[in-house]
Amino acid sequence: MLSYRPVRLTDKPLFDKYFHASAERSCDYSFTNVFCWQDFFQTTFALDRDHLVIRFRDHEGRTSYMIPLSLAPGDPELPLLLHDLNCEARQGGEPLVFRGVTRWQYEQLAALCPDTFIYIPQRHDFDYLYESRHLIELKGRKYQAKRNHLHKLVALPGCQYRPLRREDFPDCLAMTQAVPEEMAAIRTAMEHYEALGLQGGVLRLDGEVVAYTFGQPISTDTFGVHIEKARADIDGAYPLINQSFARQAASGYAYINREEDLGLPGLRQAKLSYHPFELLEKGEVWLRSQYPYPETETEIRPAEESMTAEIRTLWQTCFHDDKDWLDDYFQRHYQASQTLVMFGQDRVLASLQMLPRKHLVYLSGLCTLPECRRKGYMTRLVASALESIDREGLPCVLIPQNDTLIPYYETFGFKVAEETDFASIAAEVPEIHKICDSLAQEFADNPAAAVFMFRKK
Repeated sequence: MLSYRPVRLTDKPLFDKYFHASAERSCDYSFTNVFCWQDFFQTTFALDRDHLVIRFRDHEGRTSYMIPLSLAPGDPELPLLLHDLNCEARQGGEPLVFRGVTRWQYEQLAALCPDTFIYIPQRHDFDYLYESRHLIELKGRKYQAKRNHLHKLVALPGCQYRPLRREDFPDCLAMTQAVPEEMAAIRTAMEHYEALGLQGGVLRLDGEVVAYTFGQPISTDTFGVHIEKARADIDGAYPLINQSFARQAASGYAYINREEDLGLPGLRQAKLSYHPFELLEKGEVWLRSQYPYPETETEIRPAEESMTAEIRTLWQTCFHDDKDWLDDYFQRHYQASQTLVMFGQDRVLASLQMLPRKHLVYLSGLCTLPECRRKGYMTRLVASALESIDREGLPCVLIPQNDTLIPYYETFGFKVAEETDFASIAAEVPEIHKICDSLAQEFADNPAAAVFMFRKK
């Protein structure tokens, strides 16, 4: 058994050293969150084999761990430590479960311990990442409503925003509506505000606090917002405190992490309304031999606008395209109305886009979460998409990511188009050469060597 103890304020330098070495953008890697919520989660920690091990109890009282952190990622000592943690969990009569695990952490773990663990993303735990400049500037039509609300509030003569100070705390607590465990965490953060290195902002209207917030850097490029509270009866209070604090504290950071939505529909809608550029995937990691749950039920759905950030994250997970390319694709090509998803466990498991071109449809972005592959999800999605395309009587074209996928697409009736085939295709699609040249330039890794596959029922 490892030797655990509670987290003390004096442990901040130790935690910061390990958290910064991890380079994670997750809100879980903030000492403030660990320290202020430790009473509720019964958090303790230990140092073993040069790893920081954090143990806690989840919302259902189950013993859980964060992935052990090393100052040197990929440390070969980790498999030995995991064996010890499994023995420890079994002695307590519980399975070994890691929670709050990012996909990058799981991939590192899987490389060290192949075929040992499984990863189950938890949608309600995904962090919402935003580009700081977007929340500061609120430019464009998609933020028009936010600007309208905050401008009305700013125009009032008694409206004042400034950095949060200790003398503001009593008024802030008096207007706070929160469940007991969150209120306790807020009080702890305020009690140790300076020692925790927190920054905050407060919004007053005619002298009364109507909103406040605080947070701190999580990594070298990401600022985390830990708490944001506003009076719901004051129109514009939320967007104004959000923008003002982002401008004050996060202008020197590329990204802002506004944490998870806890599966609460209203909170999810509010976070999506600020248009995150990424949902930072987090989930559970189990030993394969101990995972007790049956296969999830799934269904094919048309995508919703609220799924866009999740679909973008899925694309990045599968294809690793750079941010500029993704920005361009999701601005110029992507439309939820042209997207199908496989949905299960309250999240998107697979997706594809049906992009219309003149006289044909281009299948794009066929991607499935790595842990959900070989379950037939994409086969079902493609079949559903082709059924819809066939009803329109249109030919369909795609560019396989690599030659190994050609036999798979042939099972749906796609055929590789040789140069001689284009003449017959041109009888139905006169501009086929121009269309294919454009598709190759936009979507193929090597446009000059792009392989096209066509299908027409």
